[in-house]
Amino acid sequence: MTQGEASRLGARIAMVYGALFFGIGVSLPFLPVWLKARGLGVEQIALVLAVQSGLRVIASPLMSHLADRLGRLRPVMAGCALAALAGLFWLAGAGGFASIVLGVAVAYGAFAPLMPMTEAYAVSAGRRHGLDYGRMRLWGSLAFMAGNLVAGAALDVLAAGHLIWLIVAAQAALVGALLLLPPREQTADEHARQETTVGQGLALASGAFAVFVLAAGLVQGSHAMVYGFSALHWKTLGYSGSVVGMLWATGVLAEVVLFWFSARLMAGLGALRLLMLGAAAAVVRWAGLSFDPPLIVLFMLQSLHGLSFGASHLGAIEFIRSRTAPARAATAQAIYGAVAGGVFMTGAMWASGRLYRAFAADAWWVMAMMAALSLGLAAALRRKGV
Repeated sequence: MTQGEASRLGARIAMVYGALFFGIGVSLPFLPVWLKARGLGVEQIALVLAVQSGLRVIASPLMSHLADRLGRLRPVMAGCALAALAGLFWLAGAGGFASIVLGVAVAYGAFAPLMPMTEAYAVSAGRRHGLDYGRMRLWGSLAFMAGNLVAGAALDVLAAGHLIWLIVAAQAALVGALLLLPPREQTADEHARQETTVGQGLALASGAFAVFVLAAGLVQGSHAMVYGFSALHWKTLGYSGSVVGMLWATGVLAEVVLFWFSARLMAGLGALRLLMLGAAAAVVRWAGLSFDPPLIVLFMLQSLHGLSFGASHLGAIEFIRSRTAPARAATAQAIYGAVAGGVFMTGAMWASGRLYRAFAADAWWVMAMMAALSLGLAAALRRKGV
């Protein structure tokens, strides 16, 4: 592949990330708003969101493992994206509660594997053609922020019941972007050779991989308080919605800056030191937020998102890239995503509601303890030379 062809491939992968995260940026904050507009009560909305989260834990590893076994990543990605689009069309016209649950199950069950498979495709492309993972991935962060802003603006001029069509449009764009990707098919001989390399890398069933997933899940799950209750808490402190929005944007922009320099960081620090850096930054961030500091300090703490999330994520990506065989990359990404974004984030988000109600800002100390445990586990792996 020539340099020009590699650059075009990088741009197409960036388009996939953009469409993927734009849809998440609309869906994550505003799907509950749409569900309420369709007449669902609080308990019904909670059940729907639990179905959505639970399917991520189940469907993502299963479909990613299938893609690895077949050695045909892009066709499985495209099939999942089309199934998710069909589910969203069903959801848009769904009437009763059971019909909505079915639509969410199909749409988000099919959508769940797309993140780890996209990560596996991007990392594989970087390995083969010298593409910079972070400079492709940062378009996802920018698109997520754009999705938040566009959906928020749409809510000012449209009825909440129409928000589902923004999610449908983003998913249609994702299908189109995936179809533009060149196939990353493997010949039977190549796939067989890659299967034999599993023993040379870190086995997914090994204790070291389990400790890594635990460490990565703890630091990512420690973000539950800031994701779920920071805006609410800052509003109670008297900050305007615009200020809260700027605080969130500061975190996303810090993440984008880190991703821009990700190649140097991954090469210079390596996986476990990046994970340790992210966990240490999370400890400082959550401890600082517990004191309800002045606004200027809040902005400084929010800028640590580039490390607490970004460095931790890059460490996880580099760990999987460097320590698992290519034939297991999508499965490894899915396990990491299911544990970090599914099990730990779901559990921590549930606990955060109770903690915040009982302790307000002091609840961030629990998040700091999660990050500190992550730091200890990552340091233990590094001492063992994993």
